[in-house]
Amino acid sequence: VLRIRNCKISRLEIDLQNLKKLQLLDLRNNELLNIPQGIEKLTNLSYIWLDGNKIDSLTNSIYRLPKLQYLGFWGIN
Repeated sequence: VLRIRNCKISRLEIDLQNLKKLQLLDLRNNELLNIPQGIEKLTNLSYIWLDGNKIDSLTNSIYRLPKLQYLGFWGIN
């Protein structure tokens, strides 16, 4: 589980591709402009919350995550 909520960050400074066992990624209510790089390498990721950010489009790679059950992006500007 990685939760970075309500921090008003505009980019993620973590190398996600090293977190191979990560199952839940919660980045709600920040100021992210893009989907974090390396997210497509997180093959165990089941839940992603991106609500309340400034992301204007989702990359196709996010839909290729084999275990993804939930993708939250409500309130994205």
